[in-house]
Amino acid sequence: MTPSALVDPGNAGAQSHRELSGFLFTADLKRRALSTLSKSLLPLLLMTLIMFASLYFPVALVKEKITVAITAALTGAVLLAAVNSQLGGIGYTIAVEYAFYLFFALSLLCIVSVLMAERSRHAKRGATALVIERWTRVAFLLVVAITMAGGVGLAYQSG
Repeated sequence: MTPSALVDPGNAGAQSHRELSGFLFTADLKRRALSTLSKSLLPLLLMTLIMFASLYFPVALVKEKITVAITAALTGAVLLAAVNSQLGGIGYTIAVEYAFYLFFALSLLCIVSVLMAERSRHAKRGATALVIERWTRVAFLLVVAITMAGGVGLAYQSG
């Protein structure tokens, strides 16, 4: 251990402590949450509308219905990664992630419902397939409406 004059002035024969200059700077940055979120979530909303529209495709376009849902889910994953890298560790990123997870659940709902309806048609249960398609549209709209209402409620509460 080497004696230091910084800790004990007696080691260097000095009579007083040595003071080092320092500078402390603090800055608070604020971001307009609503405009940032609207720019980040607008593509997600557009993809949600495209997915919903695909639920009205005719029966002959089963493959296209599934392709739209899978493409939307993959695009959503890329958007989620981009949003997370842009926004960083701020408070409302958790709410944004929940919106993306609900979007992924809607993608899965579309895929499963199309497969179930198609399986019903192959089993000669056309009425069951129509019921599945109708209830999928209703469930889709309910999830979107509840998610948007929750998002508006959070935005109103926080700001």
